[in-house]
Amino acid sequence: MATSNGRSVGRPPYEHSQIRDKAWEPGDEIAGGWSLERLLHMNDRFADRLERAFASGLEQRTTDEAVPRRRLADSGGGMACARCGRVFIPRQATAKYCSQRCCQLAYLQRKRHP
Repeated sequence: MATSNGRSVGRPPYEHSQIRDKAWEPGDEIAGGWSLERLLHMNDRFADRLERAFASGLEQRTTDEAVPRRRLADSGGGMACARCGRVFIPRQATAKYCSQRCCQLAYLQRKRHP
């Protein structure tokens, strides 16, 4: 990259030196140092080792947090808000209030009447 006065700024583009030197041929991969076959091979090795780690108990699969909420909503369940009593689907397992407004009003009520 060059500035307006022509001086080079930062590191020279070593990755694209084949273009600068006109030593490239059509079909050469310029963006990256790995061929597609090598990338696929590395991905397969990674996936295999990860599956072995799952099987041996060294790693655990994470679950989507939306799935339990979706099941709760589909079953018609939910929990009651600690302030207004409205039934709602909690976003977190520790949620007590249906909205930020109820949370703030409960806080103000606790402060007024300790």
